[in-house]
Amino acid sequence: MTTKLSRLNDMNLAKIIAERNKTQTIIRYIADGVIVTAPKLSILVINSSAENWFNLDEKKVLNRPLTDFIQEPKLANLISDATKTGRRVLPAVEITVKGNRSWKSRILQARAARVQQDKGELVGIVTILRDVTQQKEIDKMKTELVSMVAHELRSPLTSISGFSELLLDSD
Repeated sequence: MTTKLSRLNDMNLAKIIAERNKTQTIIRYIADGVIVTAPKLSILVINSSAENWFNLDEKKVLNRPLTDFIQEPKLANLISDATKTGRRVLPAVEITVKGNRSWKSRILQARAARVQQDKGELVGIVTILRDVTQQKEIDKMKTELVSMVAHELRSPLTSISGFSELLLDSD
């Protein structure tokens, strides 16, 4: 009986470890940035995308205060507000970061959500950072195109209108 219980315990432990490794691999290599903080705002998990955007090293930041490494006030305030508010998901904020590994600034959309136990006790804060730089550039290009087309159409119409007024004038 004890041998069977020991074997079942080992099997359950192996399943738990396998699930943990699978989850860590998914979080590590997901394209969006992920930062998980404890209720006291120490960093519990950070993935490679967030490391690149904020020029951090996971080994140096784990279990250390978030504010020691993240200098972006909007992001720090979002995560801090998530610990204080009763709302499970907070509205998104946009931040601009410039990493040392890139010459170009990135626009990130940050969303924070509370992780709670069944009884509502706060376990941590999960913050997802999505790179929206390309969408912002496309929106800017659309606006510039519409402005340019409107200007190009307006210029000849003004000339035509002026000449037609001259033709209608009896003098």
